[in-house]
Amino acid sequence: MHELTYPECLAAVLENAFDQVREGPCRSIQLEILGESFRVRDDGEGLPVHPHPFSKRPLLEVILMGPRRGEPNTLARVTKCCLWVEVETETAGARYRQRYEFARPADELAKLGDTPGRGVALTMAPAEGAAPGFAELLDTVRELGRGLGPRVQVEVRDARSGEQEVLELGGLAY
Repeated sequence: MHELTYPECLAAVLENAFDQVREGPCRSIQLEILGESFRVRDDGEGLPVHPHPFSKRPLLEVILMGPRRGEPNTLARVTKCCLWVEVETETAGARYRQRYEFARPADELAKLGDTPGRGVALTMAPAEGAAPGFAELLDTVRELGRGLGPRVQVEVRDARSGEQEVLELGGLAY
């Protein structure tokens, strides 16, 4: 398994958000380049936090670190290629947060409080590569969103330059 670069990590996390759009609940994505890190937030279902039936670890942790045996999922591959990852998820009426450093939990999953919202925000600092420029970033979003059935609004911001743009992707409204 090769190390994913900054652009590859960003594309994988963005693709995960687009999967939430395809599955139905997600209609809004925010993508922000923060310099050496990036944040992708969506209003999808959020990541589950209940205990895994065998390992008893929070399912969010299993998703971000991968199973102990077998092939890692996309988010686990990205986590392994990042210096640190912070995840906030709103699911089952509550908001939770956890930080990972060098692909290991840096703290326990913490409940931050109750919320009527839903979704997930992943902030990551990839170990390899550099952030794309704003034009390249917009091209990546458009390419990954090509052929998307449901409509989604993607807000793209680059904190380095102050540039921002809102894209409307997809075409089937529910």
